[in-house]
Amino acid sequence: MPVGRQGNLIVRSTKTVADSQLRQSLIDEIKKQNKPFGLYFEDIAGGFTLTMRNLPQAFQVMPLMVWKVYPDGRPDELVRGVDIIGTPLNALNRIILTGQKIDIFNGECGAESGSVPVTAAAPAMLFSEIEVQKVAQGHERPPVLPPPGVDKADAAAQRRGPLMRRFILSTLLLLAISAAALMADDSSPAASSVSTNDHGDPLLKACSWS
Repeated sequence: MPVGRQGNLIVRSTKTVADSQLRQSLIDEIKKQNKPFGLYFEDIAGGFTLTMRNLPQAFQVMPLMVWKVYPDGRPDELVRGVDIIGTPLNALNRIILTGQKIDIFNGECGAESGSVPVTAAAPAMLFSEIEVQKVAQGHERPPVLPPPGVDKADAAAQRRGPLMRRFILSTLLLLAISAAALMADDSSPAASSVSTNDHGDPLLKACSWS
């Protein structure tokens, strides 16, 4: 089914300030509204909007980097798990001013008729208010009991699997260190280091001889 979609979107502004002054304008707006902090969205991964008549006219944007900006001069604080949401008309009416530099975003627009490449060119924008929500996260827990059809011996073997893997890795590591010590009798080692991964398994990072 053919549907209308974005092609090249170019945003222009008649109320601009230098990009170096945009941050100060954000801080001034935070103080004006007596808020504890503002949000600075540095980069985004993409987003989507609903345009069907039988659905709410809303959008969602997935930022990559979001910072809390404090009006009292404290360093910016990285924020995780935040999405921008809202309705288009409400969000557009809350733009106070924009920067002067135009940035370009290249992506794809997907719909019932497929995906097409799209481009958006727009300056940085200062909003008096923006709505956000937490990113959805899974809360599934591993099963307490093994699935039906698995006897206790198989379940015990599954539990022993990680322990056996660590034992094998430790043995291989000891063999590698022993080999390095034997080779060191004829030549001096140039670099050798050992570390563990996130699961506590030993890893040989580098070992070379000159």
